[in-house]
Amino acid sequence: MRFITKEEIKKAIEEVKGGWQYKADRPFSDHHGDWYLRVVSAERVWDNGMKEYVTWVYNASVGGLGEGRYTFSKEIAEEDYRTK
Repeated sequence: MRFITKEEIKKAIEEVKGGWQYKADRPFSDHHGDWYLRVVSAERVWDNGMKEYVTWVYNASVGGLGEGRYTFSKEIAEEDYRTK
């Protein structure tokens, strides 16, 4: 088992393109076997000022983000981050 750094997650977000900014991350679960999974929250601001939010699962074993849920609702994004 290894420690996943914020820099590692931020790099994965940058690779997605589109101006996404890291907001937070947390363990996917309390199970020790899930050490390589993190739930990630990010947002971006469109040219018209609207904010879009996403929650992803970061998988350190493959080095990428998946299972994205995109929304313009901050409340939905926060709920998804807590419950994903």
